Amino acid sequence: MHYIPVLITRPLQQAQKLCQQIQSLGIDAISFPTIEIVAPENISAAAKKIQQLTQYDLVIFISPNAVQKSIAWLQSYINHWPKQVRVAAIGEGTAKTLRSLHIPVDIVPHEFNGEGLLKLAEMQDVEGKKILLVRGAGGRRLLAATLRERGANVSSAIVYKRVLPKIAADFFSSIQHVKIIVCTSNEALQNLYKMVGEQHRVWLREQLLLVASARVAALALKLGFKKPPVVADSPTDDDILRALMTYCPPRQ
Repeated sequence: MHYIPVLITRPLQQAQKLCQQIQSLGIDAISFPTIEIVAPENISAAAKKIQQLTQYDLVIFISPNAVQKSIAWLQSYINHWPKQVRVAAIGEGTAKTLRSLHIPVDIVPHEFNGEGLLKLAEMQDVEGKKILLVRGAGGRRLLAATLRERGANVSSAIVYKRVLPKIAADFFSSIQHVKIIVCTSNEALQNLYKMVGEQHRVWLREQLLLVASARVAALALKLGFKKPPVVADSPTDDDILRALMTYCPPRQ
């Protein structure tokens, strides 16, 4: 069988396992992060909130990065999580990261986004509840805004920010032979579009995208991609691999 080189645009740390899994199938996987995760300017404010999380009724971790960048301040709670503080995780990857630290996870929406969490019965009657969002800088504000509309007292601990990575001048030579590009967020796709520059966008629009939501697929069409994106069931590694195998048979 033929194989198709695959470009993975996830942040470097998050891309490693997926790249290894793809390569184990005999498929070339190239890591080309379009998002870099760095510390925010005022990390001490976030640290203080996390260290005092016993004052909250619910802590919501927005992403695996939110967990990983909080580990230094979560240490005292590992294996001793306060029973009165419930934990919600956006996505199975976030839940898995928390469980690896022996932090119990009470709520995981089937839809791996804020809308999915807001639909759950547990998130309807939150009036008077104190909720801490552990998240990155920027991003969508729907979750916090909706919880406040429902009467919750919402605070944010911003533990990281996403920036556009620097790229080498000859980067295009390392990616121009790929035939399918994995982009699991709008930001990853928008950054990729910026990073390739005007001179390579004709090439980029001809590539097949593998995305993890209808939102990213809609953005791809808006940016002028010629082929309808492949949409995985979720951004988990398993679902990305399952979708990939449909369009990218392994080398034999």
